[in-house]
Amino acid sequence: MGGTLLDIAAEVSGLHTDVVHELIDLGAVYYGDPDAPAQTPKWRRANRLAEAAPSHPITQGQWVRVHPNPKRYPAAQTTRWAARVIHLDSDFCVVNKPARIPVQSHESNSVETVPWCLEKALGLEHLWMLHRLDYCTTGVLLLGCNERSSRRFMQDMTDHKVQKQYKVLTYAPVEAGMEVVHYMYPGPFGSSLKVMGGKGLRARGPRLLSKQDLFTDKEWKKCVLRIVDAKEISVAETKNAWLQDLLQGSSQPRN
Repeated sequence: MGGTLLDIAAEVSGLHTDVVHELIDLGAVYYGDPDAPAQTPKWRRANRLAEAAPSHPITQGQWVRVHPNPKRYPAAQTTRWAARVIHLDSDFCVVNKPARIPVQSHESNSVETVPWCLEKALGLEHLWMLHRLDYCTTGVLLLGCNERSSRRFMQDMTDHKVQKQYKVLTYAPVEAGMEVVHYMYPGPFGSSLKVMGGKGLRARGPRLLSKQDLFTDKEWKKCVLRIVDAKEISVAETKNAWLQDLLQGSSQPRN
C-alpha cells in the first residue's frame, strides 16, 4: 500500500488536501525512512524536495509527519523586504531585521524566516546565515551571498575579529565599562549526559550556561558582554512613540 505524499498526509491528519498542500509548502510536512526497526525515522522536510512534493511517492514502511497547527509569523508577509536592505553586493546582503520574525526555521515552518523572505523578494538563489538575532530583536543582520565570502566571515568570527553592538533598554541602571561574563556549554549533545546529571540536552534548544568556567571534555565558550555607554532616558527626551509607551509602562507599579 502507498500513495502520494499529499494523499497520505491528508489521510493521517484528517485535513482537506488543499490545507495539506499549504502545510507542505510551509514546511510543516515531513516524510522519512526508519534507520532500523523500532528506531526513530530520519525525517526529511517535504518542501525541500527537488520535484513537486505533493506528488512524491510514499511506499509501505515509510513514515509521514504532519504539523496541523504550524507556528506562523505574520510580520514575514507584511514586511517590505526590499526596503529593509541596507547593502547588497555579490558577497554579502545586509538587512535591517524586523522584530517578530525568526532567522532560523521552526520545525513546523521553514518559509517565514528572514533568509527565505529575502531570497524571494530579491530573486536570490541562496543566502548563507552568518549569525543570528533573536526572534524579538531588530537590528543589522549580515547574510552571505556565496560560500567563499561566508567562510571568510565565519573564520573572522572564530578569530574574534568581529564585534557585535546592541542597544538595550534596562529598568535598572548599569554603568559604562562593566562586563557581564558567562560560559556556554560546547557539547556533546544528546541523551544521558553527565553534565546534565543523566538528563538530555538538544543542540538546538535552550543553552546550558554557567557563571563559572567549568571543566568537561571540551572547553566552555567564554561570552563577554561589555557595557560601552549608558545613559538615563525619560519620556520627555524621546519622540519615539513605541519607546514612550514602554517608558510610561515602566513607571507603573510592578509585581
